Amino acid sequence: EALFFYNGRRLEAVRMGRWKLHFPHTYKHMVEPGSNGSPGVSTTETIGLELFDLEADLGETTNLAADRPEVVRRLTED
Repeated sequence: EALFFYNGRRLEAVRMGRWKLHFPHTYKHMVEPGSNGSPGVSTTETIGLELFDLEADLGETTNLAADRPEVVRRLTED
């Protein structure tokens, strides 16, 4: 069973079992939280087509897309 992650109408990622595949998109990354009603500091980051093994890498730090093209193919075709 697959889980789909949308931002509005844009599909940004799909997860199936241990695998999570991000599609290229930009996102806001919080650098410093706000306080007393003031907004925090954030940056805009970009992620490409990146695959993560969430059982081994819950923090999504190691992109495995090049090493596991069969998983990328399965998640983009299903």
